[in-house]
Amino acid sequence: PEGAALTNSSGNKYDYVINIAMDNRWPVLRTTLRSRGRVVDIAPNLGNIVASFTTLFARRKLSLLNQSLGKEDLRFLLELMEEGKLRTVVDSRHPFEKAAEAWEKVFSCHAIGKVIVRVCCFSLLQF
Repeated sequence: PEGAALTNSSGNKYDYVINIAMDNRWPVLRTTLRSRGRVVDIAPNLGNIVASFTTLFARRKLSLLNQSLGKEDLRFLLELMEEGKLRTVVDSRHPFEKAAEAWEKVFSCHAIGKVIVRVCCFSLLQF
């Protein structure tokens, strides 16, 4: 879909992309990668399952993750984050009052990264 290709602020491509959205298709994900990049698809759709076999001998790879992550896997991901090697791409941030606009952006397929809605953590009650 239009606007679905991910690029970072410098316009560079990614070495790795972790896909958690079932709607993302391999042809779009492939455009986000460097020449030897890899997408790890945690929520694969049927098209991506088929495409994963076609990438076995390609330079750009699509790998499927169909198991739950264990402690060591989560520890590894945490280390990558702490080293700055794994980052979340944020498209936009919205106050709670504009949650409907944020929701609309997500479902328009034009969000490039996560759409965040800020929710107040507490409220003061007066009796």
